Amino acid sequence: MTTVVARAVLAPVLFGTGILCLAAGRLEQQSAQALRHMASMSFAEAVDAYDRLEEAAGVAVYLPVYGAGRLEEARARRAVATYWLSDYASLPLPSPDGAQTDTPDPDLMLAAANAAYRAAAEADRESGGMAKVLEAYAQVLERVPGHVDAAYNYELVARQLGGGAVPDEDAEAAAPTIHGTPGAPPEGADMGQFKVVIPKRGEERQEDSEAGAGRTRIRRG
Repeated sequence: MTTVVARAVLAPVLFGTGILCLAAGRLEQQSAQALRHMASMSFAEAVDAYDRLEEAAGVAVYLPVYGAGRLEEARARRAVATYWLSDYASLPLPSPDGAQTDTPDPDLMLAAANAAYRAAAEADRESGGMAKVLEAYAQVLERVPGHVDAAYNYELVARQLGGGAVPDEDAEAAAPTIHGTPGAPPEGADMGQFKVVIPKRGEERQEDSEAGAGRTRIRRG
């Protein structure tokens, strides 16, 4: 009797586990196909693949840790593919109040902020779009303070709005060249103490009687 009860309990558990594993395998297959399109820069196909992935996720999203994380990753990558298709209208900025719940993935928030920046750059700057973009990058930095791309873009937009770091006045004069950033001696430095010695050629050394001649040696003792 105990064996029958154990089998009756174990059978549904194994059946459910098999269904979850099958769904996870299909999810991985769809994800690999979408990544293949991303690697070949076929962004339209990648968007379609990620749409199919989300539709076919099924019960796999209920897998602990794996399911929800994989779905969020797929949505973020779909947003990146949408951005590279210049479909900026499909990536709306999150609202300040719902930023923590509507778009929990920082990469998805960054893609939306980048799309908003492109749309604002093409539109009139007086419309206030850049200010919203700056706020969007700030939201990403609130979620991930060490996000390098968001920090760089935040400073870029802040400079364009005139509210960021003050640019160097000598930026044009000290523009980098192929050899690097030009330097200059410090103010008040006496450059006369630095001598440039140019080696002489062989015939010049023979013509010069002082070449190679040192002081007379003084013997000691």
